[in-house]
Amino acid sequence: MLLENISDRSLLFEFWDNLVNIKEIDFDTFKQSNEHPIRKEIVKILRRGIKDGDRKRHALSMKEILDEINQLHKHWGKEAVKMTSLYYHRDLLIENKQMQEVAVFLEGKRHVSYYGRTAKGFIASDLSNEDFLNFNSHIINLIQEFNPDMPKDEIINLFKHMKSKFDKQHQLIKNWIEENSNILLKLDIDIIDIYEKISTIYSYKKEIIEFNDEFARLLHLPDYF
Repeated sequence: MLLENISDRSLLFEFWDNLVNIKEIDFDTFKQSNEHPIRKEIVKILRRGIKDGDRKRHALSMKEILDEINQLHKHWGKEAVKMTSLYYHRDLLIENKQMQEVAVFLEGKRHVSYYGRTAKGFIASDLSNEDFLNFNSHIINLIQEFNPDMPKDEIINLFKHMKSKFDKQHQLIKNWIEENSNILLKLDIDIIDIYEKISTIYSYKKEIIEFNDEFARLLHLPDYF
């Protein structure tokens, strides 16, 4: 959207209020977007926003995003991130539907684009059973190598059973986040971070521990207690 009048900046603030709280995106897309520290930081900066007068603005220009990253990560070295690199990560995040162009202003003689998120929070979707098995194929092969008398179908069924538990866990966490999204956003809690923390809490459930113990036994791992 091209806005000729730079003083009409209301859209840069209002768009955030109109975003959905939670958006579920494909697991592989989510992984691709979040496996690189710069892309992960861009998404976080657009969630945190920047101070603009007495308000917080969640639509930023590329220069503002660049300045935020380099200010937050001085330990990466002087001018840790270059603008050319940032454009690459921006394009990928737009392609993955986590980032969007909010408005374009004519500032002086230049058109300046402002970018924001497509949702206030993101959650990765479940992996399909096939993708889950492919993702863990190296562990499946390793277990078979350590246990040559164990049929491969038995190992695969063990992973499928574990996957069903993870699916239930994912749905429980997703439902909880959706039900409490207003509180989480009010307290400026990152959805990705809280999802990971709750997953860690669930990992101490008895049935998950039993799975881990079984995999440790099959991999001939030494006891650490």
